[in-house]
Amino acid sequence: MKVCEIFLSIQGEGVTMGLPTTFVRLTGCNLRCKWCDTTYAYEEGSEMSIDDIMVKVKGLGCEQVCVTGGEPMCQEDVASLVDHLIGQGYLVTLETNGSVSIESLQCSEHLMISLDVKCPSSGENEKTDFSNLELLSPNDQLKFIIGDRQDYDYAKGILDRHSPATW
Repeated sequence: MKVCEIFLSIQGEGVTMGLPTTFVRLTGCNLRCKWCDTTYAYEEGSEMSIDDIMVKVKGLGCEQVCVTGGEPMCQEDVASLVDHLIGQGYLVTLETNGSVSIESLQCSEHLMISLDVKCPSSGENEKTDFSNLELLSPNDQLKFIIGDRQDYDYAKGILDRHSPATW
């Protein structure tokens, strides 16, 4: 699996905001959001086995792990990585842009899916796979980056139409 970086930091968003977290940033993304702050993750990175990733994560000594990208669901072995992390007792958040199916992820009380529904200002809102919303559990969270009133109205409409389990 191609890994851009693995590092320890403080989670800056969502329900785990403020918690020390090990970030496993995978390489590659199928979207090109106008305001992306991790364009370096489009291609930069090194091939690592799941075992190598696990050693690095363990060495950082943090219970919370965030698997992010780019778009982690573009990596063939991401579900296996998540399963390995959970199997070793980690609490995992998987951040996804929602454009790739999350069906391969096993529901677990130790996994939170953070699904970023792209709003119009991203330039990528047409690529959301809304069937992913049906796969979310109350343990998961939705994320909307709101740039203007159009984005707000779009996000509100998504919540009104889809009534995801996280709401």
